[in-house]
Amino acid sequence: MRDNSYDRTVERNYLQKWRFLISEYEAVKAGRSPLFKRVGDFYRHHGTCSQTFRKYYNRYLQSGEDADLLPRRRGPKWRERREPEGIEAEIVAHRKRGMNRYEIHAVLRETRDTVPSPITIYRVLKRHRLNRRTPAMREEKRRIIKDKLGELGHVDLHQLPRDMFLAPPPVTAYIISLIDSCSRLAWAEVLTSKKALPVMFKT
Repeated sequence: MRDNSYDRTVERNYLQKWRFLISEYEAVKAGRSPLFKRVGDFYRHHGTCSQTFRKYYNRYLQSGEDADLLPRRRGPKWRERREPEGIEAEIVAHRKRGMNRYEIHAVLRETRDTVPSPITIYRVLKRHRLNRRTPAMREEKRRIIKDKLGELGHVDLHQLPRDMFLAPPPVTAYIISLIDSCSRLAWAEVLTSKKALPVMFKT
């Protein structure tokens, strides 16, 4: 029985087709093609699109090698990729403290140059069956917030209706309030601007 393990017929036919397509494409671009006036007609006739054709064509132009006209293996699947070393353990540790994926992402950005996206963090949590917060996680987050005076506060900014003033101000008024998560001390003040700089100095 004939061994076809090293038969390159399919590969040769593929390369022959691409050489033909490239020569015809260049003729269309130069206005010498008797069949096509526009490259869009060329793509439709051969059942391809500009993105696919240009990917192979540009790759071939850069190297001049026939091998670049052959399909390449796709990149690794998500499960085969690796997060930065040790980061998965950090994600799990932060999750057990009650943080959500966005909070974990923000914390990791402070200590690492390469940080996975929030959706990748969610996949890690799901893999460890931590995608749903447990009562213990919620209690741990409350404990951390309550034990650290002055380190975490909640800020709110609201526009005030003009009819609440006896003498309405000439510009739109806002009220900004800040409450400390531990002591529950609150502060509020009326502002005439909600831009970042005035708000920053007030808080």
